[in-house]
Amino acid sequence: MDSRHRRSVSRFFILRTLSVLGGVAVTALSGIGLSSTTSSAEIRWTIFALGFVVAGSAGIEQLGHYGQHRLLSRQAVDQLLTAGFDYLLPAAAPDEFDAFRKVVEDVLDTYNVAYNRSIANQ
Repeated sequence: MDSRHRRSVSRFFILRTLSVLGGVAVTALSGIGLSSTTSSAEIRWTIFALGFVVAGSAGIEQLGHYGQHRLLSRQAVDQLLTAGFDYLLPAAAPDEFDAFRKVVEDVLDTYNVAYNRSIANQ
């Protein structure tokens, strides 16, 4: 679950960063291209390519639901860590393992239901 969370976080921030910085670059380059009397072909093609990068990264971020999955997986990681520490500290109790397993299964079931709901709703 922790590796799933790390993947979602990195994908979310990479795509979001590309969207924001690309959007700023497109605006700046458009201003440069429009302010000069003749805009060069390089500036026009750069604006065109960056526009695709911005649209693509924003679209992939939305289609992948990385922001929502990032939050869901972080919540599940926190709950699993809490359950593990509650079971292990101050000392592991073998007779309480079934209760611990039930808590872990409930956390994972809750995560799966929320994950599926987030995909179905968007």
